[in-house]
Amino acid sequence: MYVKKTWTVPFLVLWVSVLPASENAFEFQPAMLKSLDCQIQVPVAWSVYDQSNQEGCSWVITPDDLNKAHYKTGVRIEPFARVEFLTGIKASKWVAARVNDKSVSLPVLSSETGSTNDYFQVKRLITEEVYSPGRTEYTTYRKIYSWYWNDKHDVVICMEARTPVKSWKSMSAIFEIIGKLEFDVPAWHKKLTITKE
Repeated sequence: MYVKKTWTVPFLVLWVSVLPASENAFEFQPAMLKSLDCQIQVPVAWSVYDQSNQEGCSWVITPDDLNKAHYKTGVRIEPFARVEFLTGIKASKWVAARVNDKSVSLPVLSSETGSTNDYFQVKRLITEEVYSPGRTEYTTYRKIYSWYWNDKHDVVICMEARTPVKSWKSMSAIFEIIGKLEFDVPAWHKKLTITKE
């Protein structure tokens, strides 16, 4: 009997283990990122904007209306496939270069590394930087850069969560929930098998 198996990828271990009362009020609902064969949890009041096109896939999860302006608070997810084929280096080395670039150019508040259930490797950086969505109003933002990679699949999944520093206390735990990717591992194994054939 075939049993479908899913793995949950932890996004970030934050300083708080229990959501404050304001986050308890948030209701979450599942959303599928079909091309990634994974599911995420999204606050009911937030929207998932599919910005995929012929060049690639990407999604933005935010409480802001992207039809009116750039988002201030939200999570962007963008996979990068055929990494070694396109760049000449393995996914792990590509991530290492991105991490080094951020570490050199930005103040890093926290750094984490490790495996995600032995399927994806992960590296995360929390930074603080002055940023302006839409280049109109510059504000100090807290950002979480996350890279998930698998050299066998030749893929990197890039995630960037951001919010103004003044909103960090209320948003950080929500980012943690949104960032828990539940992968359909058999589907990923099937992709790898097809690629090798």
